[in-house]
Amino acid sequence: MELSRRDLLKGLALGLALPSEALAAALPKYTGPGPNPYWNAVGPYVAYPQKVPLIRLTDRPVQLETPRAWLGSAFTPNEAFYVRWHLDGHPTSVDLSKWRLRVEGHVDKPLSLSYADLLKLPAVTVAAASQCAGNSRSRF
Repeated sequence: MELSRRDLLKGLALGLALPSEALAAALPKYTGPGPNPYWNAVGPYVAYPQKVPLIRLTDRPVQLETPRAWLGSAFTPNEAFYVRWHLDGHPTSVDLSKWRLRVEGHVDKPLSLSYADLLKLPAVTVAAASQCAGNSRSRF
């Protein structure tokens, strides 16, 4: 079964379930090395801690694009999620004994939580949409 991009988008807009083989055919896999023929990106695949190989668009600031093969389902795994970093010096590790999450601003009571504090809270899974305004910019 051949599926065009237009048919894929129509099906998604209508909320239709697509057979996995049709989706796989619509989104060819590519693992490098070299330029990806399915994107206009010329960046190589690079590996960062806790990430699958992603397409490097720039390294200062770090901009890593999710390869198209990972976009075939409703949920992108964390390890395949794009990376946009707009500050100088991209962290590749965190000292969790010093790290703090501060909740402040328009709140009744500001908080400062350690990683250990967060682990004590009940785990919750939330489906959310997140897209960088520059996602897929390599195609333009």
